[in-house]
Amino acid sequence: MTKEMTRNAFLLFVLAGLFLGGSISFATVDSPMVQGMGGANRFGVPREGLFANPASLAYLDSAFGFFHYQMPKIPDFNSKGRAFSVGLYDGGTNIKGAFGYSRVAKARISNNRQSYIDRSEFRFGSAHSITGNVMGGMAFRWIKNHNEPNYERFLEGDLGALFPLFADIRGGLTLENVFSREGDSPRTLGGGAVYAFGSGFQLMADGYRIMTGVKEGERGWVLAGDVALAGDFSVRAGLFEEAYTALKGWSWGVSWAGPRASFDYAMKTMGKGPTERSHTLGMTLAL
Repeated sequence: MTKEMTRNAFLLFVLAGLFLGGSISFATVDSPMVQGMGGANRFGVPREGLFANPASLAYLDSAFGFFHYQMPKIPDFNSKGRAFSVGLYDGGTNIKGAFGYSRVAKARISNNRQSYIDRSEFRFGSAHSITGNVMGGMAFRWIKNHNEPNYERFLEGDLGALFPLFADIRGGLTLENVFSREGDSPRTLGGGAVYAFGSGFQLMADGYRIMTGVKEGERGWVLAGDVALAGDFSVRAGLFEEAYTALKGWSWGVSWAGPRASFDYAMKTMGKGPTERSHTLGMTLAL
């Protein structure tokens, strides 16, 4: 298959996903790579800028498309859902950018009670080198949120920066949900770091604090690791505690990266009696 045929096939796949969005519930949450690390992302995940610190878009060096499909479930309530995300990244210019569309319709645990999410987002992100090894980025989300009997549309945004701390440690800062709309995700200040060992192993840590709303002052954390195996394979895992729900959990994931395509799987579980669990599949394709 030629490069042009590969690009055209993926664009048709993207358009099909957008048209099916009205009848298929689908995901706005994490990418499988970020989910496999328990949500760790503030240190900057390359090729994941729409689902991580937006400054990580500055590391893009090629163009590719992605598709994620998620299957969440709360077994104790026999509640299920579906979710997907689809979009494009472009690293071929000085200002790196990305566009994506996500939708999620699922049950979720909130204060040990079941709630429902029916939400779609158009995501836009861009990043650039500020000076030397310091990267800055921003992302915006046009959100449609349906929570019976209310139907809301609004804009939300995130800011991020990445910078070297030591020779093998990169740090990052984020200001998430900048506009902090009442009744939605609160403004959050976060930071993270990644330490790269010489044997293909990386250790990550995230910490964050809610800055507004009824949960102001609550803190969350994530610890994760990622190791490269047998050349094209990598395995990751994470432990975390969410600030907003105060629920703890764990996750793991695996990836295979080929010359023009990659495939990812992640499983994330949190809570205890009831438990929320999600399985996520992902694919990227070079354009």
